[in-house]
Amino acid sequence: MVTSRLTKHARQADYDWAVGINRNCLRLICLWPRETHGKRKLLDNLCVMTIVLILGGFLVIPGVLLLFKQNEIRATIDDSIYSLTVITLIPKILIIHGKRSVILQILNMMADDWEKPKTDEEKYIMYRYAQIARIVAVLGFMVGGLATLIVAILPKFGIYVRHTTDGIDVFPFPSYYVYDVTRSPYYEIIYYGQIFVLLITLVAYNGINMFFGTIFLHMCGQVENLRARIENEKKFGDFRQALASIVSDHVRLIRTVKMIESTFSAIMLIMVVMFSVLTCTYITSIFSISSDKDEFSLTRVFYLLFSICSNFIQMLFYFVTGQALLNESEGIYDATYECGWLNLKSNEAKCLILIMARSKTPLFITAGKLFPISYMTFGSIMKISFSYGSFLLTML
Repeated sequence: MVTSRLTKHARQADYDWAVGINRNCLRLICLWPRETHGKRKLLDNLCVMTIVLILGGFLVIPGVLLLFKQNEIRATIDDSIYSLTVITLIPKILIIHGKRSVILQILNMMADDWEKPKTDEEKYIMYRYAQIARIVAVLGFMVGGLATLIVAILPKFGIYVRHTTDGIDVFPFPSYYVYDVTRSPYYEIIYYGQIFVLLITLVAYNGINMFFGTIFLHMCGQVENLRARIENEKKFGDFRQALASIVSDHVRLIRTVKMIESTFSAIMLIMVVMFSVLTCTYITSIFSISSDKDEFSLTRVFYLLFSICSNFIQMLFYFVTGQALLNESEGIYDATYECGWLNLKSNEAKCLILIMARSKTPLFITAGKLFPISYMTFGSIMKISFSYGSFLLTML
């Protein structure tokens, strides 16, 4: 009895290790799904709405007002990057908050996957995908934290990473307030308040994106384990029991992917659109700065290159993971066909048709139910982004 409890605690520790970073980040902004009732549910709702109002009132509205005040197209392009990032973050927060019950079911399924008995090979595969998720999460926060520090500190030394307009653009986040905030202590309050809100934005932005990536990678690991079990069906002593377990797990995976699709499809569409717009504006800004010798700034060029590379790598991570899920689910069909069904009894071989029929349609996540997350889609997005970037550069 004691051994069973220790094993259960150890498996729970494995699950906590896999989702620890995402859980801590989402808890800071009251987005981590949990069973809430009464006052706790009310407090979570108030916390989320407060964060949305702070982002909207402190960053989005002043950022949009500044866009109307700008007279230079380059400054407008640079400032729109910051405003669009926060504008697209708000619906992601609301979607995650509204889908808490569905996400909680997904997390419970993940916890069950970590708690159930596994072979050493299956455990290694799950740890490998969890390790990738943790590394990407840490790198994402490091890159985001570095970008926030650059935006907040370098302007104090007269080094600007965006095209600024004197007199109306004096804060880390490009914003314009209808009242005079250039006097002390109003300027200091707004300046350090923006830094604090930018940190909240960093936690929310990376926390949601990395949480999505962690779930994606976990599903890849489960599909790969299922494929490996089918390939090793000769090792099973009881074929019927093994087949029932495989079919049950396969149906469970299909149901989980559908739940993930219903929750993250809209978020993925927002991320794809945001990535396309950012890539287009970054490319335009880089070529515009490089072609203007009078206002050339090596610091701005490096910052834009740093930003476009970080966004490119982050987006590529999702599409690589989506392609991996697609490939592994297609591998179930191949593994079923190659599992040695010729040596089985006729009635046992016929049972494999069920698995092949369900795996004929591969598992994948779409962006807004419009297109799948795959290599081909990523190539098309990059092509469109560069095309619009060249068009905008011609207009400039």
